[in-house]
Amino acid sequence: MSDRKPSFKKGNKPNRGNKAKTSAGSNAQQKAVAKKKKSIDDYFFYVGSSKQASDYEVTVEYIINYIKLTFPRGTDISESLRNMEPADTDQWMPKMKRSTASDDNVKAQENEEYKMLHSKQLDNYCK
Repeated sequence: MSDRKPSFKKGNKPNRGNKAKTSAGSNAQQKAVAKKKKSIDDYFFYVGSSKQASDYEVTVEYIINYIKLTFPRGTDISESLRNMEPADTDQWMPKMKRSTASDDNVKAQENEEYKMLHSKQLDNYCK
């Protein structure tokens, strides 16, 4: 027999069932395109066919997660959407504290501090 080794193209191995390249490029390039991260624009829903039920569930879950991550108080909004019940926003309104000190000077000072703090919290709540 001959001492010569069979020559193969770079990366190919014998008897491994190598896949040929397609006209669009290699399989690795096609997989990279297929794994592109989807954005909010990629999720839409059409009414009309029986396949749409599963599309609806996927779309709703994506939109709820998108809202949860991007909106302020997104967790509360997403839970309201999942439960299909409006959130009780009255709980979000800041409450003003009152001093419980027995000394009148300390009590007046604490009440003034609580008043300023409540004013800032109320401004943030109204935004």
